[in-house]
Amino acid sequence: MYQDNKKDIESLARYNLTAKYISIAYKLKIEEDWNIDKEVLEFYKLSKRQDLGSDFELDLMKKLLNENSMSYLIQAD
Repeated sequence: MYQDNKKDIESLARYNLTAKYISIAYKLKIEEDWNIDKEVLEFYKLSKRQDLGSDFELDLMKKLLNENSMSYLIQAD
């Protein structure tokens, strides 16, 4: 799904927390790209600007980072 819609997802990810999560998860799980620090920080900045629905994506991101031993990227609340 990501490959087929990569351009749209990357464009949407600038504004959408779910799309940004999908992009980060794909890079970690499929591309095994561990250089996602900047993207995770952008994810958290975007989540602070959004009010509705952000808790779900934040929980997914925390789980994803914990699974990949990258919990050091999780910002303290």
